[in-house]
Amino acid sequence: MVYPNQECNRIENVLPDLENKPGNFIFLARHGQTDMNKAKVLQGRGINADLNADGIEEAKSLGEFLQNIPFNTVSSSTLRRAVQTASKALENIGVSENLSISTYTELEELSWGVLEGKNITDEPWASMYAETVQAWEQDKSYRPPGGESIRDVADRATKVLKDIAEKGGRFNLVVSHGRALRSILAATVDISSEPPIPNTALYILSWDGSKFSLIS
Repeated sequence: MVYPNQECNRIENVLPDLENKPGNFIFLARHGQTDMNKAKVLQGRGINADLNADGIEEAKSLGEFLQNIPFNTVSSSTLRRAVQTASKALENIGVSENLSISTYTELEELSWGVLEGKNITDEPWASMYAETVQAWEQDKSYRPPGGESIRDVADRATKVLKDIAEKGGRFNLVVSHGRALRSILAATVDISSEPPIPNTALYILSWDGSKFSLIS
């Protein structure tokens, strides 16, 4: 995870030689905070919440961290929390003001089915959530009742990421969601555990024309 970074507030301080690295890059970020995030309520694909005040500030800070990266494209899930994050970040990046945001349903969050809208600190939802995450350790095709598997999400999202990486240019910002990012990272760079993905977390992937690698 490149961001948040407690020691550096600009990406050039974390990766000073990024522009000299080969390949095209996907800057893969999670959206900022919503009130449902704060309340531990699963949103998934079916709940389309807005950023709260803290989430807006997080998105602005992400943009400040990425200042002066010459982005060729900015893409987002169609859900409002992701689009708003991309928009606020873009306003603060500084060199990409004229870029528009392309939205993709394929970048939306995993559908949690019956768990959507439920507080995962309350029973029986807490147990069902824990059992679902544990089931994915053995079977990436497992679907919670009415929902998607992490393989479903990885399949739809990575197709779009590969297309962006091949056609978008060298620097591409993509805003998606927590479980979607975990699914993507597991499928593309073999991070199969539960990596930390706080709101506006940023991972950078490089594309060499055939595969992704994690930049850190």
